[in-house]
Amino acid sequence: MCGLTISSHAWRTAYTAAGCGYTRTWSRDAAEVEPVTFTYEGVHGVGDGLLKLGGGQAVPGMSGGPLLNLRTMGVCGVLKTTRDAAQPTGGWGVPVGVLRDLHPEIVVAHDAFHRRDHRWREAADAVSPLLAGLMGMSAGYAGRIENFLVEYLGREGAPVPFGGRDPQMNELTAWLADPQAAPYALVAAEAGRGKSALLVRWAQVVMRQERAHVVVVPVSIRFNTAQAGVVFSALANQLGEVYGEPPAITDMSAEQWKETCLGYLRRPPPPTGAPCWS
Repeated sequence: MCGLTISSHAWRTAYTAAGCGYTRTWSRDAAEVEPVTFTYEGVHGVGDGLLKLGGGQAVPGMSGGPLLNLRTMGVCGVLKTTRDAAQPTGGWGVPVGVLRDLHPEIVVAHDAFHRRDHRWREAADAVSPLLAGLMGMSAGYAGRIENFLVEYLGREGAPVPFGGRDPQMNELTAWLADPQAAPYALVAAEAGRGKSALLVRWAQVVMRQERAHVVVVPVSIRFNTAQAGVVFSALANQLGEVYGEPPAITDMSAEQWKETCLGYLRRPPPPTGAPCWS
């Protein structure tokens, strides 16, 4: 996997994790790629902490493989071993933060590689990272936002063409990087001139360059996301993802969702610049 942001809270909340390895399950003569899916159960307190994984089978050949958090679409750990050699159901994983602390030189080498070679980032699913945190929403609401993003970004293997907006993209990035700039920016133009496409593409660039935490909440009549209940629930769930503390209650009124958003926004901003791992 590629272009995936790692955050220190990626393993604190419930999720499904996917992994793979070169195993000899099918043939002892040749190792083949074998996928596996786990359910995250919590953190075991041994040492620096291990991710306790259930459901899938961790078999020989999978150790050292990445664990992809399917909720955030970020690499959250490295598979270590099975929980029971006799009955290999479940496994143990090392949180990726431990790897970063013990071997910072790997982080440096990784980041240097991706600054030179953009192919992994360009091949990554453009939509999924911008949907992080929306699992706590109604499936219908999350689907509306996904449809909005797909409209302007496309899907893996079928991207939507976009170009000719470098001056506007650079202007937005300069605003974001300027600590003396106003905290809000307004993009105004007539209907159909490409404001949504510009902002979605810019959000994608900011996320991939790790300039800031990115939250995209479209207010669109066309995609039926202009209601207060949709806007504030999406904003609250994505802010919860940024802070590593998803809303404890998911069935709330629009006004309650609004208050939840304000609670997050009153906090000091979380640190940015988490490394991007492939």
